[in-house]
Amino acid sequence: MNYSELFRFTDVNYRYPDDSRGLINCSLSIKRGSRTAVMGVNGAGKTTLLQMLNGILRPDSGVVVFAGQPLDYSRTSLRSLRSKVGFLFQNPDSQLLSASVREDVSFGPINLGLGAEEVNSRVGYALQTVGMAEYANRPVHALSYGQKKRVCIAGLLAMQPEVLVLDEPMAGLDQPMQAELEAILDTLHQQGMSIILASHDGDFIYRWSDHILLIADGNCRGNQETGRLSSSLDALAALGLGTPAVLKLYHALLEHQLIASTCPIPRSIDDLVTSIRQQSAGMRSI
Repeated sequence: MNYSELFRFTDVNYRYPDDSRGLINCSLSIKRGSRTAVMGVNGAGKTTLLQMLNGILRPDSGVVVFAGQPLDYSRTSLRSLRSKVGFLFQNPDSQLLSASVREDVSFGPINLGLGAEEVNSRVGYALQTVGMAEYANRPVHALSYGQKKRVCIAGLLAMQPEVLVLDEPMAGLDQPMQAELEAILDTLHQQGMSIILASHDGDFIYRWSDHILLIADGNCRGNQETGRLSSSLDALAALGLGTPAVLKLYHALLEHQLIASTCPIPRSIDDLVTSIRQQSAGMRSI
């Protein structure tokens, strides 16, 4: 895929009111159309970075550029930005505003001044996309944690953004809910949406993303293609980040000569299983 630049940070600094540092001289580039994951330990600056993307936080110094234009922090410009860059908070309860699912997803389009027909169309599409159409009239308080996250995403989709920014979207979800959310993100990306997220789940990040941005102690440590991560495991360890499980298994199998050195580096367990089966089939045909 041919990526163009979506966001650029140049020497961005941010200090919180308690004087703790959020970002320190952070410079980075995020590509349009990418699935970019931000990786770092707790307190590294992931949420600070994400909240810069749609103007929730404003740099103390430095410049954030979106789609070729420096961010303008006037009320009108921020409203426009946030209609293009949707933000999912880690805790859905801090984002849900209305009594019912339909009312909550309708909130944004109604505040855009759209007519009833357009609002209903957007809400229907958004709820269908996240698999919550049958819950449209359900009280928000009666939903599970994972369902609340999906309603929050639907509320963002109803605004028809170009970009989704998600802070720890997998946090608090069981395995089936994580798989459902990953499928939703895949669908949105296939439809052309740029997705930027932070997650502690290294296995998910390695399997799902195409670019990884490393951050430590407020310092941005570069953006690289996920497929090259296998050559940067020492860098992950130096930042206190673990090696994805599939890479651990892959290297263990190589070390014990249980797979051929020509076996491609897998991105998921399914990839590894497929390679092993192909290798076994090839050996049987000899």
